[in-house]
Amino acid sequence: MAANLIQNLNVCIATQLDSSRIYVHWSFSEHIREMVESMFSTRWEELNLAMCTYDITGLHFNGHESNRYYMKGLTPKQDFMFMNSLESERTYVIDIGIQDKEGSFFSLLRSNPVYLMKEQHEQVNVTSLGWMYEPVKVHQGVQNEFSTYSLYSNDLEQVKKQYE
Repeated sequence: MAANLIQNLNVCIATQLDSSRIYVHWSFSEHIREMVESMFSTRWEELNLAMCTYDITGLHFNGHESNRYYMKGLTPKQDFMFMNSLESERTYVIDIGIQDKEGSFFSLLRSNPVYLMKEQHEQVNVTSLGWMYEPVKVHQGVQNEFSTYSLYSNDLEQVKKQYE
């Protein structure tokens, strides 16, 4: 059941791995595969599947303009890619599609935007985190500074006695 659900999704998800790498995975439904085969008059296994990575830093990306882009060929059975050596502090969007014989790219799926944050090389001093391991101090009873609205009790008789 779950395998059938995944096979019927059209999705492309990009995830930051570190300051220079993105993991991308995608899935095409059978309906999209059949539609593309019909449009290009070519079996899915014979199509030139490609991935286009757009650097969209500082832009409102509309699918056409980007700071730069990278094109990478894929195999028709491929459904993921690890992208390495990307520039940090940039925002990327990935399209999966078909590249025809003339070099034109026909986008089928678009990923979410991914911002690659610059890595922080600061070491955390473990001794400064000592507060995390101190026992929690629990205070019993009612404190006089608290207003009556912050007093909660299951014992109604005890509460009534306080106000007599």
